[in-house]
Amino acid sequence: IESNDTGILSIRVHGDSVAFKETDTDKPITCKLDGTETKAGDLGTISVKQADAHTLKVTYRSDGKVRRENTFVLSADGKTITETDVTPAPSHSTMTVTLHKS
Repeated sequence: IESNDTGILSIRVHGDSVAFKETDTDKPITCKLDGTETKAGDLGTISVKQADAHTLKVTYRSDGKVRRENTFVLSADGKTITETDVTPAPSHSTMTVTLHKS
């Protein structure tokens, strides 16, 4: 599968929160790392849980239902992030990508 997505996603962890910023949006979405749901515009909510020092678990919900779950794992050397994206049924899919620090 090939993607035409050319945007850049920045993830910045600062203290007890994380900010996700994409190049095609004006402002980052900032979430607490404790799983608290944060409004994400018309898309519903996003919640982020820090599973361990290198792992973030992100859940997207709309209409009270989980629409997508992402797991971001930072490598021990800090040079790559492996993202696993799971979409639940009825359109179940799983995608894993490795992102390299530039």
